[in-house]
Amino acid sequence: MSRFQKWRDMRHKTKVNIAIGLILVIGGLALVGYPAWLWVEGKIEQYHLEQAFNNPSIEFPDEEYVRPQVPGNGDNDDYVVDIPEWTDFPPTKVVIPKLDVDVNVVAVDDLDIFARRLNHPPGYYPTSAYPGQVGNVTIAGHRDGPAGYFLRVNNLEAGDLVILETPGYSFRYEVERVWIVEPTDWSVVAETDYAALTLTTCQRVGTDSSAKRLIVRAKLKDVVLNDTE
Repeated sequence: MSRFQKWRDMRHKTKVNIAIGLILVIGGLALVGYPAWLWVEGKIEQYHLEQAFNNPSIEFPDEEYVRPQVPGNGDNDDYVVDIPEWTDFPPTKVVIPKLDVDVNVVAVDDLDIFARRLNHPPGYYPTSAYPGQVGNVTIAGHRDGPAGYFLRVNNLEAGDLVILETPGYSFRYEVERVWIVEPTDWSVVAETDYAALTLTTCQRVGTDSSAKRLIVRAKLKDVVLNDTE
């Protein structure tokens, strides 16, 4: 083999090694960058939801409508609060003081969105009750990943507070129980004859992160009127 051929082969190998190195670097950056981008995208979405929460555009029935009353957080045991009859799902946050969770919720039409978007915020089941109403307010959320706001809900116990904050109102629910069901058990989202809140999330079994469902059921305790000024 001539000196020229050796030089040409060496140059070719160098180019191949450089190309392989670039591919590995780009692949590594993608592996690191994609989760980071999901996290950033989720934070941006939360920012916009926060803006909507602070500047709500909510329609209520006319003034002749008799608003339902629920227990208020006052010194008098007979103190009650008139709550709105929502015509649509209002801007809402889930606040769990014990777990330092404070996150905006969105209404979803397709619950399969959670499988497609790892950074999707907690989602309100569109056929469930509205905050404060008699019935079952149902909210699903990720337990891990960039939107794993429900990561530690398994640590909740009977008596712990889960709060649904809406413009002007904080609906305080008290946890009744936490349990695990099959993913096909839809009874947990069925209507109730009292004002209930149900949080649903995935429960890992072995390597399957969504083998079961973890359920948190809470009952409306009282309502706090928020200062909207």
